[in-house]
Amino acid sequence: MNQAILDLAEGRAKATTKIQEPNTKKDKDQDPPTPTHRGVLKIDATVALQKIAFPTDLNLLNKAREHTEAIIDAFCLHLTLKKPRTYRKLARKNYLSVIRKKKKSFKVVRKAIKQQLQYLRRNLCTIDHL
Repeated sequence: MNQAILDLAEGRAKATTKIQEPNTKKDKDQDPPTPTHRGVLKIDATVALQKIAFPTDLNLLNKAREHTEAIIDAFCLHLTLKKPRTYRKLARKNYLSVIRKKKKSFKVVRKAIKQQLQYLRRNLCTIDHL
């Protein structure tokens, strides 16, 4: 497979090195030819990019909490209700106190994840209630 790709690449490289000079005024006015390169070829699955967050990642939980707070705000605005208690300032403060640490112990990370899950659970119950 690798040799076939290399042969194909060398064949294209030889073909693309021949640049034709424009002979007429009509050829000079046209746009230059578009490049044939259109992306990256990945052969093996082990080379695939991995940008999937772990479900209990602290950043993911914080984003989910912020989204639920936005949903609560939208409901309250639409229904003209008073905003319920969501502890958003305290939740943000707890999140930032852990994220800013250079070395995070397992115990500190687990405690922060539990806190964010509790804030998220409260917000989801509030959304269900609204």
